[in-house]
Amino acid sequence: MLHVASWIAQIPARLAVAVLSRSSYISLYGFDIHGSSRSWFKKIHSASQSSGNTPIYGLRALPPALALADLYADPKAWHPDIDDLDIPDEAANDVLAACRLLKAELPMLIMNAIKAL
Repeated sequence: MLHVASWIAQIPARLAVAVLSRSSYISLYGFDIHGSSRSWFKKIHSASQSSGNTPIYGLRALPPALALADLYADPKAWHPDIDDLDIPDEAANDVLAACRLLKAELPMLIMNAIKAL
């Protein structure tokens, strides 16, 4: 979602898809299937219902602020290069709210840049 929203220029090689956690998953070419808990889905449900969300390949997508926070909530996840990240001024509060919701910690350089917006 970050690339679709023009927050990063890096084009992901695979699309990450969240599904309810279970013991096994099917493999789909071009997609990374990640198990997420029911509590994660409950947390992000209301925050992900914004009218500006663009479906990707017909799948509901997280808003960019929530997608960024979700990446940083998982220390094992891929994190965008800080130099490549372009958070729009009007999204600063959304990013901070998403980080609070998911208890995500952004790198200090990103936090300082957001707070300066």
